[in-house]
Amino acid sequence: MLSLGPIAPIALAAPWMLLGLITLPVIWWLLRITPPTPQRVPFPPIRILLGLGGEEETPAKTPLWLALLRMLLATLAVLALAHPLLHPNADLSGDGPVLLVIDDGWAAAPNWPLRQQAALGLVEQAKRQQRPVIILTTAPPIGGGPVRASGLLQAAEAEPILRALQPKPWATDRAAAAVAVDNLSLAQPPTVVWLGDGIDGPGRAGLAANLAALGPAQQLRLAQQPLSQRAMALLPPTLTRQGLAATVLRADNAGAGGLASVSVRAVGERGRVLGQASAQFLAGDDRAVADIPLTGELRNRTLRLDLVGPGSAAASILLDERWRRRPVGLVSGGGVEERSQPLLSNLYYLERALAPFAEVRHGEIDGLLQRPLAVLALADIGRLSGTERTEVKQWVQGGGMLIRFAGPHL
Repeated sequence: MLSLGPIAPIALAAPWMLLGLITLPVIWWLLRITPPTPQRVPFPPIRILLGLGGEEETPAKTPLWLALLRMLLATLAVLALAHPLLHPNADLSGDGPVLLVIDDGWAAAPNWPLRQQAALGLVEQAKRQQRPVIILTTAPPIGGGPVRASGLLQAAEAEPILRALQPKPWATDRAAAAVAVDNLSLAQPPTVVWLGDGIDGPGRAGLAANLAALGPAQQLRLAQQPLSQRAMALLPPTLTRQGLAATVLRADNAGAGGLASVSVRAVGERGRVLGQASAQFLAGDDRAVADIPLTGELRNRTLRLDLVGPGSAAASILLDERWRRRPVGLVSGGGVEERSQPLLSNLYYLERALAPFAEVRHGEIDGLLQRPLAVLALADIGRLSGTERTEVKQWVQGGGMLIRFAGPHL
């Protein structure tokens, strides 16, 4: 390969094809000659025969602009046959095989196209240098089993494997990858390139040590990644009075450079967005909290939380009954004395028993039954009026649960 580094970031894979430029003078001479213009004669055959003559004709000359254009096309054809390469990246040192280690866990999903393109570029360099390639992915395979490295592959065999490779929806197992590296037996020390995901997880130091023992190693970092392409994860949310508080983790916070934000949305049935909030990252922080305002009904209808932008298995959290609070209506017959002395209220211990597990609502029977309720609790309520009795009876017959506590008024 011929590099034109001092002139331009271009290299020629077949520099011997530049010998074709020697033929340009001959092409110039040939292009200047064009056949004479055709002679127009009447259709009758006899007139054609009579008009034929033996006088000598001189060829017409090609215009200068047309000759220069044809010469330019011939030059471009010769340069194309020389296979020029822009930014050949001839930094793949060594003569042995190329060991390509790829983190393909959940954290690699947001920037997977860039990671795949970088791997294919390295295989293309190995192909030009006629060096074999070994592929090692650090995430456990889909079908189960240990993490294993491929055998020695030709570059043409490695390309379809890399194109078909997809990130896994679970974390990497770098300890198993270190064992796979330790089991490699190579005649020549390889050139190691590690496409890391930026996560400093368990087994990272052991894998790096085993790779360094094989040969010259380097970690290829995908430069200038926007915030939306960095590895992010959602932690299980916590319940608040306003709705849900979701904690967002991010990796590689050293280059965050000030404030950055990411949105978290609450999704219900059929993908409907029920609420959304932003989490603001401060400089140097690796986590932020997004407070999503949701009413009790919307919170109970939320099925999952999603990060807007980063797509990975860790960017979604499925919600179950642990994050749902069923509404419970409390009605007390204490009157004014109960409000003036809350510690003696009929609802004091009942509220504290239900608050960690349910959404407590206070009011009268008419107002509470206007909204969906899971349980209606009457604390020492005396005789119900005719309207209240009818409403409660219809509500119970419709599937509601009524709990009535006995007291002096009952």
